[in-house]
Amino acid sequence: ERRADVAGRVADLVEFALDDIRRLPFMTREDWMACQAEKPLFGDMITRPEQDAIRYHLTSGTSGRQPLRVLDSRKDWSWIADMWCYGFWGFGIRPSDKVFFAFSYGSFIGFWGAHYCCEKLGCLTLASGNMTTEQRVKQIVEMGVTVVCATPTYALRMGQTAEKMGIDLRKDGRVRRVVVSGEPAGSIPAVKKMIEEMWG
Repeated sequence: ERRADVAGRVADLVEFALDDIRRLPFMTREDWMACQAEKPLFGDMITRPEQDAIRYHLTSGTSGRQPLRVLDSRKDWSWIADMWCYGFWGFGIRPSDKVFFAFSYGSFIGFWGAHYCCEKLGCLTLASGNMTTEQRVKQIVEMGVTVVCATPTYALRMGQTAEKMGIDLRKDGRVRRVVVSGEPAGSIPAVKKMIEEMWG
């Protein structure tokens, strides 16, 4: 039985109890990939008509598998930004912060939600999609950036590049938070320590 059919019946219940959650079938990445492969482009388990979508993104595909295609409605996108807001506020990010996004700004979903979160919070948001690593390091210092968002490996690369440029990010920069995502390396204590040592 298809997960979408079962979920639809559960969602139609007027009285929804906590125990009903156990009846909901969870969809895995493999389920989603198979669905999109069987019925391109988006599969047959999309939750809204395609014309309701305002954004199209892809997952990274770094696992060597086909990237997932994602359509988001205006409501979805607002919710995504709100969820990032809860996290960023919990990290100590405030409207007075200058937040630098070191990612490509292509169709990869990456930090898009975080970008709109920072706009909602009232932060000055700096995009760097077309910059070289050297240009990014220079702008981070020149603009007095206080928060940097990057993958863990790219945060390390920027730190190494800064050293080659003769810039000590701990002394010359104002960064007080480095937010990493997109790779598991940010959870590895040795990598976390290296990032902290480079960025202060």
